[in-house]
Amino acid sequence: MISLDLMELADCFAPEELVNCIFQQCPQLKAPIPVEQIAQRVGICEIQPLPGDSENIEGMLCSEPAKDCGVIFFNKSRPIGRQRFTIGHELGHFLLPTHASGERKCTASDFKKNSNTEESEANEFAQKLLLPSHLLTPEINDQAFNIELINKLSVLFQMSFEATAIAAIPLSSEPVAIVFTKNRKVKYAWRNLKHFKYKLKVFKGSDLPESYEVPDLKANAVSEFIEFCENDWLEGAPKLGPELEIYGQTLVQEKGYSAILLKINSLSSFA
Repeated sequence: MISLDLMELADCFAPEELVNCIFQQCPQLKAPIPVEQIAQRVGICEIQPLPGDSENIEGMLCSEPAKDCGVIFFNKSRPIGRQRFTIGHELGHFLLPTHASGERKCTASDFKKNSNTEESEANEFAQKLLLPSHLLTPEINDQAFNIELINKLSVLFQMSFEATAIAAIPLSSEPVAIVFTKNRKVKYAWRNLKHFKYKLKVFKGSDLPESYEVPDLKANAVSEFIEFCENDWLEGAPKLGPELEIYGQTLVQEKGYSAILLKINSLSSFA
C-alpha cells in the first residue's frame, strides 16, 4: 500500500528533491516502480490513452488551477517503457509547483534534451523516479557491464533500453560509453564521465567511422565484443596504456537503429 503525505511533497521544488521525498515516504518501493499507483495517490484521478488521432502527441496533462486533481493521457501506440516514461513525465508537471496548471500537451521533442526548463525538469523527474539509482546500483555491482545487462535492467524496470542505458552507465564502475545511431548517423552519445576519461570522436550528426561494420544480425540481436581502432572512436589519438584497448558491442535494432556500447579494457576481461 502506497501512502504519501501531500504536504511534504508540496514543499519540494526540484525534481530530485521530489523523487527523494517519495522514496523516503515509501522505502518499500521496488522495480518496476508503480508509477500509476503513485500518480493516483497524489491527485491524478484518471490515467488513460489519448483519444482519437494523437500520433504526434506523446502525453497530455489536464489539471485544475490548484492542481488538486488531474488527468494524464498517454500514447498507447508506444512501447510499454515509453508509456511509463510519459506517465512519469506528466506526473512531474503535475507535482512540480512551478509548472503551470491547465491543459498541457507534450510532443516527442519535449522528451529530448532541450532548453525548455519545465520539459527538462519533467524528464528528470520521470528518469529518477522510474530508474532510481538506489535500486539500479545493486543490480549493476559485481556484474560485467554489457548490453545484456542493460537489457536485463530494462525488463526489470519495465523501461526502454535507451532510458535504462542512460541511467545505468553513470553508475557503472567501468569505463563505458554508448552511441545511439540510425543508418550510420550518430543520434547522440553518452559516457561514464567518472571512468571513461576520453572524449569521443563520434557526436550528434556525425557519421560512424568507416572502419565500423554493422553486424549482420537480426533485429534486437546483440553482437560479441570486438576490438575497435581507438583513433576512429577517441579524440586526440590517446594512448590507452599497455594491454588496454577499446572494444565495442552492438545491439542491432529495427528500422536502421542501433546502439553501440564502447568499453575500454583488457582483452582478458572478455575471456
